[in-house]
Amino acid sequence: MLGAAKKKIEENDKNLAELRQIRDESIGKINDKTTAFKSALKSFLYISNKLSQDFPDSKIIVDRLKQ
Repeated sequence: MLGAAKKKIEENDKNLAELRQIRDESIGKINDKTTAFKSALKSFLYISNKLSQDFPDSKIIVDRLKQ
């Protein structure tokens, strides 16, 4: 049981490192207010869509914008 938990922690650590690398690369692409806004909007829409997928029964505010 402890071995499985340790393996899961290691997988999570690896995933976190990959996500941090992607974040750092994305931040490096920001040159001005326009690219910063596009990056923030893209992140917001990604998180909104991910939450809608993971929790389809919840009412996310963005869903109201589509009405």
